[in-house]
Amino acid sequence: MKAIMLADNTEGQIDLLLTDVMMPEMTGNDLYVKLSGNGKVSKVLYCSGYSDDILSKNSKLKSSFDFIQKPFTVDQLMKKVREVLDRE
Repeated sequence: MKAIMLADNTEGQIDLLLTDVMMPEMTGNDLYVKLSGNGKVSKVLYCSGYSDDILSKNSKLKSSFDFIQKPFTVDQLMKKVREVLDRE
């Protein structure tokens, strides 16, 4: 997967991973677990166009996670990213 290759070739820490919950090759959570396990990523923001009931049935996400529903505007995304990055 290209995201893993890019992360592996990036020096230093990646402050935030923005990933879709459900992707063709792996889930967003699987990607986060892989990248956080090797110390590359510390925070994750999930996004999806699926409804909450579909996500809850098909996702391994914990009950509390940072999420933004598609479609979103640039302003909504920037606000959510800032919120996630500012949280300890």
